[in-house]
Amino acid sequence: MAQQWNNEALANAPAGLALAAARDGALLDLVGSPIAVFDAREILYANETLCDALGCTAAELRGTSFAAWLTEESADKAAAAIDSAARLAGSAERCDLQLRGAGGAQRRVSCRFVLVTWDGTPALAAFCADLENRLRNRAMEDHLRQSQKMEAVGRLAGGIAHDMNNLLGAIMGFASVVQAEMSPSDRLQGDVRHILESCRKGRDLTLNLLGFARRGKYRMEQFSLNDRAEEVVTLLKSTIPKKIRIDVRLAARPVPVYGDPAQIHHAVMNLCLNAVDAMCGSGVLTITSDSVVVEDGAAYSPDLAPGRYARLQVTDTGAGMDRDVMSMAFEPFFTTKPLGQGSGLGLSMVYGTAVNHGGAVLLESAPSPDNSRRC
Repeated sequence: MAQQWNNEALANAPAGLALAAARDGALLDLVGSPIAVFDAREILYANETLCDALGCTAAELRGTSFAAWLTEESADKAAAAIDSAARLAGSAERCDLQLRGAGGAQRRVSCRFVLVTWDGTPALAAFCADLENRLRNRAMEDHLRQSQKMEAVGRLAGGIAHDMNNLLGAIMGFASVVQAEMSPSDRLQGDVRHILESCRKGRDLTLNLLGFARRGKYRMEQFSLNDRAEEVVTLLKSTIPKKIRIDVRLAARPVPVYGDPAQIHHAVMNLCLNAVDAMCGSGVLTITSDSVVVEDGAAYSPDLAPGRYARLQVTDTGAGMDRDVMSMAFEPFFTTKPLGQGSGLGLSMVYGTAVNHGGAVLLESAPSPDNSRRC
């Protein structure tokens, strides 16, 4: 960077913000963002936040070049920004850089370079923002917004499902009375059977909605997650296309769960069927189970408490989803399938079951770069 930095432009630039080590050093140490002051040859000052980020002391930083603490690509970007700041006699636009710490660990920051004088010497100050914290906070905000949206949708879906269940119950009751009073040879027997069958299908849909809205009935007991996964795999092997390979990687020891075995079985089956549909007849379906200790529950859901959890991962080699589809994947009745080929309740039921059992669902996906896996 020393060769790329226009020293003459810096020397001839108007005096920038006047800073002094004795007066301003202690104050800058209190700032919670990384700050460095340097000239073309060496770092003149580094605050405590920058020292912590790089894993070294201020004494170790002073006398080294600023470029020495950047990756090669970041050093080039910083050189261009520094040259711009010197030529514009002010501050350069922010640029994202990768700091390289004493132990080789890297940290992303967004820096703005500003012309200053340090103890009367022309220099530049790098005012940085920690992108790791910013991205983490943004992810937590996204999780919170998604959780609030799903809560609102869940209340609406639960209310609709509850009222619809009552209506279907009344229809089934009257239809059953009519059927009982009809002779077996009555020509309307078939119509009544269709009414009852349609009501049963509607009841199944409302049960899925109630499960999403956390109002479903659960039978809580201790069981192994591996057993439920193995049951699902056995069923899948006889029903899915032969060109889809199932790769099962279950934990060597039982993974205990306290919950409703039937609901968990249904949730695992729905995850797998969605994965199968995404692969258009060929690919690899991977099912993994283990036990994991969660220290930062917010990484999964704002309401998830730290602790030990059973974890099931279902992965496929399908086309993937873009951000818009992912944001609506768990909403009731949302589906990317053609009209008549999906109810849009499978993943919403998975979400409701996970949350009602004190857990969370983490969705990771990206569209296939060449679109080759799309049906």
